[in-house]
Amino acid sequence: MMNVEHKRYWQKHISLFAGTFSCFCRTGELRSVQVHGKIHQSNERYAEIETERVPIQPSTGERISFHMDLYVEEPHLSRTLVTLPHNQIVTSAMAAVQASRAEGLRHIPIGKCLGWYS
Repeated sequence: MMNVEHKRYWQKHISLFAGTFSCFCRTGELRSVQVHGKIHQSNERYAEIETERVPIQPSTGERISFHMDLYVEEPHLSRTLVTLPHNQIVTSAMAAVQASRAEGLRHIPIGKCLGWYS
């Protein structure tokens, strides 16, 4: 679960596009999934720093930084298992699913973006 501080970091959630990814294919058929992004934007001051790969002009000022995590949503499945008695075990399975239910959605990360604008 996300902690409260992590939830506050992300300022906006947006729906970006529908895409087809082979890693979300369970039955052998490709399916389209909606790609979302969570965004954090902040203003930061900068000064002339020798570690910059590309010199920034002007050498001091303020820039906007963006951080975006891309994700798809999937149902968060919860299962209740019951252990099988020794005489009912016919395979390597030692338990059977007694109940299964969806408990909201979970975010599956698929990418990150960072950017700055001065």
